[in-house]
Amino acid sequence: MDEKIIIAKTHPSIFSGSWGEQITILFDDDRILINSICDPDKKSSVVSMGRNKKNVSKLLEEINQARN
Repeated sequence: MDEKIIIAKTHPSIFSGSWGEQITILFDDDRILINSICDPDKKSSVVSMGRNKKNVSKLLEEINQARN
């Protein structure tokens, strides 16, 4: 969206059990804030099946690899 915020969306297959997630990344001075939620623009989901936690973990892993 701009240099301080990125919003990404997943587009899983119909067989994944997910309608998709929205991942928000905020750049705040010396911090990066990451959040993943079930996509608010899609059908409501009762559970994320661990996908939101996996999204955040994978992004943190990628950031740490890029830093090294």
